[in-house]
Amino acid sequence: MNKTPEEKTKSEDKAVVKEESNENALNEKETKEKDLEDIETYLKEHPEMVVTAKDSIKHMRCGSVDVHKKILVAAICITDPTTLAACYIVQRFSTKNANIETMAEWFQKYEVKDVIMESTGKYWIPVYNILEGKGLSPILTHPKYVKQVRGKKTDIRDAIHMANLLRMGHYVASFIPPSDIRDVRELCRYRLKLTYIRTGEKNRYQNCMTVSQVRLDTVLKDPFGKTAQAIMKYLLSVDPDKASDEEIAKLINPRVKATTEEILDSIHGYCFPQVQRDKLQVISDHLNWLDKEIGILDTSLQEKGKSYAKADKTSQESPWN
Repeated sequence: MNKTPEEKTKSEDKAVVKEESNENALNEKETKEKDLEDIETYLKEHPEMVVTAKDSIKHMRCGSVDVHKKILVAAICITDPTTLAACYIVQRFSTKNANIETMAEWFQKYEVKDVIMESTGKYWIPVYNILEGKGLSPILTHPKYVKQVRGKKTDIRDAIHMANLLRMGHYVASFIPPSDIRDVRELCRYRLKLTYIRTGEKNRYQNCMTVSQVRLDTVLKDPFGKTAQAIMKYLLSVDPDKASDEEIAKLINPRVKATTEEILDSIHGYCFPQVQRDKLQVISDHLNWLDKEIGILDTSLQEKGKSYAKADKTSQESPWN
């Protein structure tokens, strides 16, 4: 089939465009290959340098600390603003407070502000606190976010790897509240643990009562209330044969819902072996001590909470609540 002059012109134009696109692709490929050769040559001449695009760099100067129990491996990453090449300076420090302060001064000497570290056990806490106190901006991250390739791990490589992640912004920071909030959280957590211990001791106390055939918990709402504790103190102070129902009746608070007969029936036939007496005495002393310590923590928390009373009142008065 013969083509019209217009069709011939269109096919010729398509051939020219295709030829030009092939030529452009070839030139682009050659340019990329040449650039790669130039980069490889530069890196061979400067093996300690790492070159990257400028818009990818988030921190021109940054640091990292690989935290261990006895040693700290610190690295500083400095990026040249002209060549965008990164060089790393690594130094070891001990975990003594004086050496951590020396490390902070070492960072400041190189004008490093941001320092990243892993949350290794509790060992990171003194490092974080000292660096923060020296005016640096420590960044805490979970180890899984800065994990190295298996078989390539050394302390120096880990420190350099973390510094490079911070340099490029490839990290996930953990939330660390201000120091005053951390103090409140520490007290609250410790108070909670003491409360758990107190609950465990109360359970042991009730188990001793059950083994000793004292069933006050079946008739009294609170086996650790004033009436129950007064009766238990009396029972522990006398022999079962010498216990008097009249004396026990005097210890019952009039506001108790259970009748005197029900309370006495829950006690009759009790027997305190010496082992149970000793356990109950120790548990009772421990419970008194726990109540005292929890009271001390409550007082401290109230004092620290006064500084937030105004903010709390403002939030309560907010129209959005």
